[in-house]
Amino acid sequence: MKSLVILGVTAAASIALGATCANADDGPYTGFRVEAQGGWDHIGTTAKLSYDNAVFQEAKGSENGVTYGANVGYDNDMGAGFVLGTEAGINWSSIKYCTVFGGDDRACAKPGREIEVGIRAGKQFGDTGPLVYGKVAYVNGQVKGHDDASDLRLQDNRSGVRLGVGIEDKISRHVYVKAEYRYTDFKAYKFVVDGDALKIDFDRNQVIAGVGYLF
Repeated sequence: MKSLVILGVTAAASIALGATCANADDGPYTGFRVEAQGGWDHIGTTAKLSYDNAVFQEAKGSENGVTYGANVGYDNDMGAGFVLGTEAGINWSSIKYCTVFGGDDRACAKPGREIEVGIRAGKQFGDTGPLVYGKVAYVNGQVKGHDDASDLRLQDNRSGVRLGVGIEDKISRHVYVKAEYRYTDFKAYKFVVDGDALKIDFDRNQVIAGVGYLF
């Protein structure tokens, strides 16, 4: 399933990027922009239980889903085809994980809204060529959970750092398409119970395609 989603997103982005119109703007990628985006979302978790600084139990899990959202940004032409810009975005995910324990007690967790604020730098290849870029961003993501047996509802925010690479190409003077891979590492949860230390790490891999308008 993971491979099919990545293949689909990559194929769609490749078709869009290959459809660059002959009358595309010769100017650089600069100015204010807005875009819609969506694609594959993968969240991985690793739980480690330690005693006296020695790990004696470790468990890993992951879930796949779809991410969707919007982004705004402003890019500056630095000359010689180089672009430096800022951006901010908000995204949601379809991922939801549920487990049953204690016989019939069902507990579920899912990510809520995710906000990112960051910078990107890239290079345009040729007067009408695509922009290849890298990005780094601060991310604040929500984690939501509930326990059916006790009707307990939980919500927490976690900070993280996002790294990404992408390619962007104009299909008209103002409209562009993009494909982007990004990895996010979130701050771990740490608990100490009766001398045992529990650490839960989680990260996120995403492959997204987007379409935007450059003002």
